[in-house]
Amino acid sequence: MPYGLPKEIGGDSKTNEEWMKKCVSRVMGRKNARTGGKTDKKTAIMICKKTLMKSKGNAALASLLIFELERKGRFSDE
Repeated sequence: MPYGLPKEIGGDSKTNEEWMKKCVSRVMGRKNARTGGKTDKKTAIMICKKTLMKSKGNAALASLLIFELERKGRFSDE
């Protein structure tokens, strides 16, 4: 499954994809502190994506934040 990882951290490479699969399955098995239930897949992907980006460097994290803000319409170059 492609996770849409930025090219600054290697994109959806085989290594990144394997890491994400393992992380998502681990996070989904844990209790969500906010809701009390199990963490859903969308939230698990977000957590793992941010964790991977943070572990690969601040430039990649900045790229993710800009991407997310642009996607939500909260940031643009205009």
